[in-house]
Amino acid sequence: MIRESAVAHGRDPATIGMEGRAGVAKGTEAAAKAVSAWRSAGATHVSVNTMGFGATGVDAHIAALAEVAHLVGLPRREIS
Repeated sequence: MIRESAVAHGRDPATIGMEGRAGVAKGTEAAAKAVSAWRSAGATHVSVNTMGFGATGVDAHIAALAEVAHLVGLPRREIS
């Protein structure tokens, strides 16, 4: 629908991004599956919400994001 609309209005569909959202409230594996589904649908960006799964402290939120990233095959990145 977005592709067809873009073309109908003279826009290049390749220049239009799509952002999906996933959450870890049901676990990191469920979030990773959602990220993969968005990727398959052509999303250019995906936000992962770490609220609502019982994390206490920022380290738990970062660990959840790192686990989702690992599960979807993103390379590990060192932060300084």
